[in-house]
Amino acid sequence: MERQISPSINSDVAKVAPDVAALFDNHNFTYVSNWKLDTLPLQRCSDDKYIPDGLLVDYYRNLDYRMLDHIDYPSKVIEGMSKFSFWLVTSISEKGMQSPMNMYMNKHYANIHPGKKRYIVANYLGLDSVPVLVQQPKTEPRVDGVHIENVDQIIDLYGNNVSIKVARNYNEEALECSWHGETNLRDDNDYDNWWSVASTSIDHDNQILRYLRIRGKLAIVSYNNSHRTGLTVVHGEGSFATIHHSDQYSGGSFYIETDLKDIDYWQLYFHFDPRVGRKTDKKLGISIVNHFGDPNWVMDVDFSGTLNRPWLPDPEKI
Repeated sequence: MERQISPSINSDVAKVAPDVAALFDNHNFTYVSNWKLDTLPLQRCSDDKYIPDGLLVDYYRNLDYRMLDHIDYPSKVIEGMSKFSFWLVTSISEKGMQSPMNMYMNKHYANIHPGKKRYIVANYLGLDSVPVLVQQPKTEPRVDGVHIENVDQIIDLYGNNVSIKVARNYNEEALECSWHGETNLRDDNDYDNWWSVASTSIDHDNQILRYLRIRGKLAIVSYNNSHRTGLTVVHGEGSFATIHHSDQYSGGSFYIETDLKDIDYWQLYFHFDPRVGRKTDKKLGISIVNHFGDPNWVMDVDFSGTLNRPWLPDPEKI
């Protein structure tokens, strides 16, 4: 029986472009459920067309907080990731990566799309491995994994809440699968509209970002002996200073609670979710305390992957 497909937006039935099936004539598709993240082909993550500033591309690829100084950059992806990537970070922290990234791969290059932002977040979180659906020309050696032989098997992999189409770039025809299982929302180009869902979830106002920009410093509340005198210590200058307090009241509406020193706590910025009341890494003894968020939404998390992650270089400069 032929599987039902839908041409409409926001349907819970798979939306499949009519030219997808023909891709199987010349390409192999392989599902790799746990591709080691540190062995994935490095991604530049943006063309010069979108972000011509090479240093800013480095910040974007590594989800570095210094990107916040460029929030008004003409490419809206910088503003969007600065304001809304908390949604992806929280989702993947809680549930893991729920659908495979797409990777077109031949002997000349490998490109992840859709999934580039999840690739960025996976590296930010320091994940060990990620799921990938790999497309390769049949003339080249096939990667190890589960062979996907037709469109029905793609839908079996993603579920019905997916949009599947063909993109034509650089004389290649690439499969693009966008899973909507968490957002239930497609954008006008049939990609998953998590960006809109993230914005709506905070009433289009990232209160934490606004609070930090007004306050000018990230508050760190500590209770060890060196801070019980009530001493307030400021570290750093400019946009990314931290101020250390010895009591919660001084910390205000948003602060990090820890006794650890000598850590660049701004690295945790993309964990700052306006919806979540508290995120705690019990092993490290670090809590993000957010009085703007839901006090009943408390998460146990691992910040070590973020704090110890390697810097991803520009593959074009290697």
